[in-house]
Amino acid sequence: MAGQFILVIDEGTTGTRAVIVDRDSRIRASAYSEFTQFHPAADRVEHDADEIWQATRAMIRKALDDGDLTLADVAAIGITNQRATTVVWDRASGDPIAPAIVWQDTRTADYIETTREAWADKAYAHTGWALAPVYSSLSLRWILENVPGARAKADAGQLAFGTIDSWLIHRLTGGKVHAIAASNASVTGSYDLTKGEWYGEWLDFLGVPLSMFPEVCDDSGDFGTTDPAVLGAAIPITGAIADQHAAGLERHVPVQVPVLAVDLGAGAEAGIGGAPGRLLLAVVLNGQRHRVGDAADGQVAGQAAIGLVNLLGLGGLEGHERVVGHIQEE
Repeated sequence: MAGQFILVIDEGTTGTRAVIVDRDSRIRASAYSEFTQFHPAADRVEHDADEIWQATRAMIRKALDDGDLTLADVAAIGITNQRATTVVWDRASGDPIAPAIVWQDTRTADYIETTREAWADKAYAHTGWALAPVYSSLSLRWILENVPGARAKADAGQLAFGTIDSWLIHRLTGGKVHAIAASNASVTGSYDLTKGEWYGEWLDFLGVPLSMFPEVCDDSGDFGTTDPAVLGAAIPITGAIADQHAAGLERHVPVQVPVLAVDLGAGAEAGIGGAPGRLLLAVVLNGQRHRVGDAADGQVAGQAAIGLVNLLGLGGLEGHERVVGHIQEE
């Protein structure tokens, strides 16, 4: 049975899940635990990165125990995660220097207004994201300006930045790998999509050293190997992907009908495609899994998506309801 299973770490905004699947994508075991949400002020949402790491280790152990498996049965590890949450750690100690700033946090909103005229259009053109507090680069600037000693350490190359995938990879590899999945890099508001590199001009303006940033790797790339001293075995980490992007991979599952899917979670995303004849419309609220077709993807506003459903006569959307409509093309 050795090496017949894949361990998936699903690090969401409110909890940690470890799932073990076999080579036919059948779930052998799953374990889940919530972690603490900190709200020190009305505009702030924070996580304890160490608590997330400890929860991850605990859920891995529980999933293995529940599946009557050991680490020797695991062939590879994959990670999917909440996207733009910002973690900064000391390269020497490997420890966070401040609470992680969650993507929901809006503490940088006032600063954004002082830069909007000069940077809104330019930042959007390069990053694909409207200037907003969700930008990890803005959270980084806040940390450097407000955490004692952070600016000096950053300028000296002593600090590292990453999203949650980077943080877990750092911990799993015993600090040997500093990397980020391309899908996560693309939603940090720090990555220049036109050049395929970190957006140096924007980071220079913010005073955020490029030395803090991880290497960008393909989602299906090589993220190193776990340190046996940390996890108990040397297992390759062969994939990492942002959670909403991961949901979009369902487009590769063969379907018999065209599919238009809208995901209203952290953001709003739409995709369409599939076989001719019928159209399946699926709308999922509050980050639940969604189905995406093959033809096209795009960012849409949540209200626009709801308007589309109403326009098609599929009824309103309330609370956490999932609305699935079927339209037979003439």
